[in-house]
Amino acid sequence: MHSPRFAGIILLSVAVMAGCAANEARRTVVATPPAPAPNQPVHLTTTGHVAPGEKIDHQIAREDVDIVMQLDIYTLTVPFGAVSSDTRFWKHVDEDHIDLATHALLLSNGLRYGIGPTSEWDYFKGLIERYGATAQKGSVAPVKKGSLELPMRKNIAEQDIFYLNEHQHLYGRSYEQCENLLSLTFEPTPRHAGDARLEICALVRGLRKQYQVTILNEAREIELKYPEYLYDLRLRQDIVMDHFLILGPSPVATLPDCLGHTFFVRPNGPEPVETILLMVPRPYRVNAETAPTSVKAPALGK
Repeated sequence: MHSPRFAGIILLSVAVMAGCAANEARRTVVATPPAPAPNQPVHLTTTGHVAPGEKIDHQIAREDVDIVMQLDIYTLTVPFGAVSSDTRFWKHVDEDHIDLATHALLLSNGLRYGIGPTSEWDYFKGLIERYGATAQKGSVAPVKKGSLELPMRKNIAEQDIFYLNEHQHLYGRSYEQCENLLSLTFEPTPRHAGDARLEICALVRGLRKQYQVTILNEAREIELKYPEYLYDLRLRQDIVMDHFLILGPSPVATLPDCLGHTFFVRPNGPEPVETILLMVPRPYRVNAETAPTSVKAPALGK
C-alpha cells in the first residue's frame, strides 16, 4: 500500500507528462504545413522579364502621357482605276490585320483600306513616279489628341449618295450645293507607346446656310448654320509604329452614287481621276526641358 501523499505525487507527475506531450503535439502541428486541398489552383506571379533581385516597375502598364502625335497625309492623284483596280498594288498592303467586318462593309460601299509598312515606301514612291501622280503633304502639329477635316470634293452642284449599312440596308439621299470632306481624329494608342489610333468619318456639308431650330430649357432657339450630314464608316484603326494607313476607292467605286465614287473620284476633263490617301502617324515624346523629340518617325518624305 502506498501512502496518499505518494499517490498524489504519482498523479501530479502523470499530469505534467501529459501536459508536456500535449504541448509537444501542438508544436508539431504548427511546424508542419497543411496539405493543399485537392484540385486547388496554383497561382503564379510573373514579373515581366524582371530578373530576381531587380526592382519591379509597377508603373509599367501606365498610360504614356508623355507621347504626342503628328499626322502627315499624302494625297495621291492617279488616273481612275490605276490603283483601285490594280491587284499588284494591294499585295503591298496588309488587309488581314484589321477589322475584317468593317473592311467588307467599306468594300461594298466603294472604299478600301489597309496598313502599309514603311519598308515598302520605295514601292509607293515608284508608283507616284510611274503614273506622274501628284502628292500633297499635309501635316498637323504634334498634339495629345487631334482632329482635322480633309476636303475631298468642293463646289458640288448636286449629287446622290447611296450607303449600305452593317445590316445590309441601303439608304440614299440627294444633296445640292455641298462639299465632301473626311473628318479625322487621331491620338496615341493607350499603353502602346509609338502607336496611333485613327478614326475616320465621311462628312457632307452644305454650302448654303439653313435655319435650324433647337429647344433648350423650354426655350426655342433659331440659328443659321451650314447643314452637315455624317456617314459613320466605322473605320477605327490602331496603327503600329513604322506603319501607315492607306485609304482609297475599291472596284465598286465605278458606281457613280456610292461613297467611294462621290468622295474619292472626281471629274478631270475627259478622264476622271481617283484619290489615294497615305496617313502617316509620327509619334513624339514630350521633354519638359526641350522641344518634343521624335520616338521613331519614319522618313517618308524622301
